[in-house]
Amino acid sequence: MKTNKVSVMIWTLISAFLFCSMIVTASLSPLAHSGPHANEFGTLGMCAAIGTVLLLYMLPLAVYMAGFDAMKFVMAVLCGIGLLIALTMIPVVMLIGAFGGYAFALLGVAGLCILLAIVNVIWLVVAFRRPSASASF
Repeated sequence: MKTNKVSVMIWTLISAFLFCSMIVTASLSPLAHSGPHANEFGTLGMCAAIGTVLLLYMLPLAVYMAGFDAMKFVMAVLCGIGLLIALTMIPVVMLIGAFGGYAFALLGVAGLCILLAIVNVIWLVVAFRRPSASASF
């Protein structure tokens, strides 16, 4: 059981890193100049977005690691929201890039969205897999 908690922690940290990387990459891309509420690199808005994401990852993870196993279900809901965000961003980012003429410049953002979606699916599998029969011995 403890091994599963460590696996959940590792995949949560990987997901948090990718989500924050996606924010930073988007702030360095042409998306940063797409509107008045877009986060530009190094601004307070970008730092606040990263801080919020880290809080939403680390607070439930800390509670889960402290022994409150039901927190895994809250984390699963947040993981599902992150998966929805990542899967929605892929076509949106590519459409914005195609219509703006800079699709190639947004491939990094789209790639991170794909990686984030894959990691979040892995997180769900790891968090809710049944322990193997050999682990009970």
